[in-house]
Amino acid sequence: MPLIARFNYIEMTYNGDANTQLGFEMLEALRVGANYTWNLSAQRSLGNNMQLNLSYDGRKSPGSPTI
Repeated sequence: MPLIARFNYIEMTYNGDANTQLGFEMLEALRVGANYTWNLSAQRSLGNNMQLNLSYDGRKSPGSPTI
């Protein structure tokens, strides 16, 4: 079963108000500063026409708990 892991470091800068709908969309739900995102996924064939896909996405932004 192949396991794929992806890790990203994202440094965000934004001069507008991050607490508005526009700021939230522009920052893609991340926060100003150092952000980390990761993804783990696994795939397995169960039969001729069936596959099982498991995926986990996480993130850590400044001032917020790890999700």
